[in-house]
Amino acid sequence: MKGISTYGAVATKIRGMRSHLLSTEDYERMASAGSVKEIVTFLKSHPSYAPVLEDLDPDNMRREAFERMILRSVFRDHSKIAHFLNQKHKDLLTVFATQYELRLINNCIRMMYNKYLDRIDLSVYRPMYEGSPNFDFDKVIAADDIDSLIRALERSPYQEPIKKVRDQAENAELFDYETALNRFYFSYFWEAIRKIDSSEDRDVMMDIHGSEIDMLNLIWVYRAKAYYSVSGKEISGFLIPAYHKVKPRQIAEMVAANSPEEVLKLIAQTKYARVFDTSDPGGMETAYKAHITHLNAKVRREHPYSFAVIAAYSADKKEEVDRIVRITESVRYGYAPKLIMEVLNIQE
Repeated sequence: MKGISTYGAVATKIRGMRSHLLSTEDYERMASAGSVKEIVTFLKSHPSYAPVLEDLDPDNMRREAFERMILRSVFRDHSKIAHFLNQKHKDLLTVFATQYELRLINNCIRMMYNKYLDRIDLSVYRPMYEGSPNFDFDKVIAADDIDSLIRALERSPYQEPIKKVRDQAENAELFDYETALNRFYFSYFWEAIRKIDSSEDRDVMMDIHGSEIDMLNLIWVYRAKAYYSVSGKEISGFLIPAYHKVKPRQIAEMVAANSPEEVLKLIAQTKYARVFDTSDPGGMETAYKAHITHLNAKVRREHPYSFAVIAAYSADKKEEVDRIVRITESVRYGYAPKLIMEVLNIQE
């Protein structure tokens, strides 16, 4: 079978790792927990999280530290996967993982804009980011304003999008920086995908992430028209500059539309008409996430020996960590287990 010589070993490894992903029953158990401590105790007994939480005392911990420590399991899994890859595919995995480095930078910027909050101890991230080729970890977490962060990111690919916002926006807000980093990640990853040598790898990755980019752009144009008072130029500035099944002309027509209803009519003319129920625009984000989950599962089945298997596992692991954080927050605030599970919207 095509690709088996390149991906046979890592595909076998990932099948084993998938057996350790949390089940619906595991999520239900956490959602029904009486406290965050109970969730931590459960995860400390789980094979995916026991190694990264072994030093955490459930009776004497900060919730923020717990949420950051579980992220270590993502890096631990990436390390396991990288062991089975050649250098070219390791480089692609590294590009894929830049979303987590951007998450760290985003946390730093959030603290700058929320000075009334206690400064979060980001040193718990050290095992994950120390040694990064993209920045000096200690300089980044020590930055206390945008200018010092930009200096800390010297010679980093992440410096330019932040510097551009600072220089071009007279009163830049947190949203401006978060949007710029999100836009940078998708553009950066899209360019890496386009350079993949294997046509099978390239095609399946472009189908997943091209669709992701398309749908995020459609959602943003609609939301900008429906909820914000921004110009067409400003809307275009927030969009990810890549196209897959949506043509630049179609995006331009939506940006120029006079109303959110007109945008919905134009979305109904795209190849995502079956994904989005334009009669229920409030469900667009849920539909987007469900479609990406469906695509990941589909390509994993149809291309079992391609990089898509790695990408699909990484996406599922990221979603798992995000769900744990959401459950932890929900239990902390006393939400009912049934409501928590409904919000998670887990699809088998």
